[in-house]
Amino acid sequence: MSCNHVHPTREAVYDATVAEMPPLALRTIYQPLNDLTDMGEIQARDLGTGWARFDPNVYDHHDLVCEVCGWVAVVYLDASGIDLSRRQLVGFEMDGVDIVFRGRCARCR
Repeated sequence: MSCNHVHPTREAVYDATVAEMPPLALRTIYQPLNDLTDMGEIQARDLGTGWARFDPNVYDHHDLVCEVCGWVAVVYLDASGIDLSRRQLVGFEMDGVDIVFRGRCARCR
């Protein structure tokens, strides 16, 4: 899964697995994905597509998401360009930034 750039859903991981192996119960896929997420080996991402997506890239990044076909691309941004006023941040302890750019990919446009 480390070279998978589509951020697959649990169901997509299941479908790919059963294509290579005998039929499995969905739980056989769900539990390892949850365990890998808990261990920090993959990220569970909510990209607004209706399903949790799993990403092997655990480094800070953001995503481009096609709202038509679900295509996903990774984007790296310099967070120093994000301008939040001190008033907006009063009393807020930031743990991270997660930005999802939504639109249409070149194929769907």
